[in-house]
Amino acid sequence: MSRQAFMLVACLGLFCAAGFAGEKGGEKKENKPPAAPKEEFTLTGKLTKEEKKVKGKDGAEKSVTTFTLTDAQGVKTVLPPPKADAAHPTPVDLAAFIDKTIVAECSGTKSTKQVEGKEVTQYKVVTVKTVKEQGS
Repeated sequence: MSRQAFMLVACLGLFCAAGFAGEKGGEKKENKPPAAPKEEFTLTGKLTKEEKKVKGKDGAEKSVTTFTLTDAQGVKTVLPPPKADAAHPTPVDLAAFIDKTIVAECSGTKSTKQVEGKEVTQYKVVTVKTVKEQGS
């Protein structure tokens, strides 16, 4: 009799597990807001470079370089590290333009927000296509 009871419990356990697994995979909820569309835009301002020491996942300290473009209103935009892609096989050399006023053609997203009573446009730059010194 104990063998039959064991088989009955095992079958019920498998049946319940299959039923609960079906409920989890049936419906997926989307909690993420839709991604903002990428746009092309031109940024003008002074380029600065900053080096920071940060700890990596493995606990080792490493140096991270960031390039920041500050426009005439004082709004700072962090530019991504230069990298090559299919459309631009040679990455932009941002280091050559440090402490100079530049015009950068970029793509990414932009948003507006209120800062000290003024509406300011903030940019999230994904790629930098070209950079030239202003007045060149």
